[in-house]
Amino acid sequence: MYLALFVDHGLLAFRSEKVLDLIIDNLSETFEITTGDASYFQGLQINYNRDGRCMFISQSIYIDNILNYNRDVKCMFISQSIYIDNILS
Repeated sequence: MYLALFVDHGLLAFRSEKVLDLIIDNLSETFEITTGDASYFQGLQINYNRDGRCMFISQSIYIDNILNYNRDVKCMFISQSIYIDNILS
């Protein structure tokens, strides 16, 4: 189970869809709940491959928004590869 909360926004992730539905039903009794696939949450872009069981999280839109807001800031983009040998489960 993963739970991310930010003021009045939340993100839930479960391995079991049955458990997720149960939690959402219980939360809906007290809170207004909106459900759907998460592709953007609090500045994070979330892309996932269910078949490959992998997830990619990025902040490129958030960074682009900051750079566009501050157009006079001189920035140079670089690409950095990161090797991750741990798989989150």
